[in-house]
Amino acid sequence: MPSSYSLYRDRPSWGTNQFRFDLPPPAPSFQPQPSWNGLDFYSAHAADSNPDPSFFNMAWNGANYRDGGVGINEARHWHTRVYGGLGNLNKLLPEELGHAAAYEAYRKWMHHSSMREPLSAEPERQREALIALAIAESKWLISIHVESH
Repeated sequence: MPSSYSLYRDRPSWGTNQFRFDLPPPAPSFQPQPSWNGLDFYSAHAADSNPDPSFFNMAWNGANYRDGGVGINEARHWHTRVYGGLGNLNKLLPEELGHAAAYEAYRKWMHHSSMREPLSAEPERQREALIALAIAESKWLISIHVESH
C-alpha cells in the first residue's frame, strides 16, 4: 500500500495553503483479525516500509510512558504541515513527525471501520491497535525522510 503521504503529495495544491484533506485517507491493504495485538497491526500497516519489531517496541514503550501526548488540535496542526506539504520533513523534530503520524492514523481509524470492527468494543484493544497504527505511520514517514537524503 502506498503511504498516505505519497498519495497526498500527488494531489493538486499539495504544498500550498489551499490544500485540503477533503477525501478520506487511503483504505488499509490488510484485514485485521480478532486475535491481533498491537505488533500485528503495526506489522500489517508498515509492511511496505520494512517493519522492525524493535522500532515498534521502542515506540510502544515511549507511548505508554507519556501522559496523553498532545491534544488533537496540535496533532492536526502537525498533520497539516507534514501531510499537506507545508513543512520540510528534514527539518521537523521526530516528535512533530509522530504527532502528524498519529493524526493520520486517527483519520484512517475513523474513516475505515474495518480496522476496528474485529476488536469489538474493547477499549484497551482499540487503544493498542490505534497506537500501533500511529507507530507504523511514523515508520512510513521515517522511511520517506531517509529516501529523500
